[in-house]
Amino acid sequence: MILNLLIGLVLLIISNENVFCQATQKDFTQQISFSFCKSNIKTLIQYFNNNIEIYYNNSSQIYSKTQSENFFNRFFQKNIPSEFIIIEDNKKDFLLGNLYTSEGIFKVEIYYHKEGKTYKINQIRFVKME
Repeated sequence: MILNLLIGLVLLIISNENVFCQATQKDFTQQISFSFCKSNIKTLIQYFNNNIEIYYNNSSQIYSKTQSENFFNRFFQKNIPSEFIIIEDNKKDFLLGNLYTSEGIFKVEIYYHKEGKTYKINQIRFVKME
């Protein structure tokens, strides 16, 4: 009986590989949300592509991972986060959230792609809401 149950479970997992993709996507979304809410730069940059475009204060710039870490250190020192709420997640290449900070609310657009078994962020856009 237990053997049949295990065989059934293995067959279910093999036939439905999307189970793992959905869990990975959920983990990615949760990690990004947590990273913004808690100013956790180390976790955030592990998802960055080698170069990332960051749009902030009406200008866009390409940063390496090291440069982006410096950017986020400065950003979070000035804008201390209290909450990050995901507004939209198309689970393919786009995530939209509101970042509540000591200096106001920012709309945060995150563009990413799947690379192997992980997700890589290509671009982050910050637009201060008035």
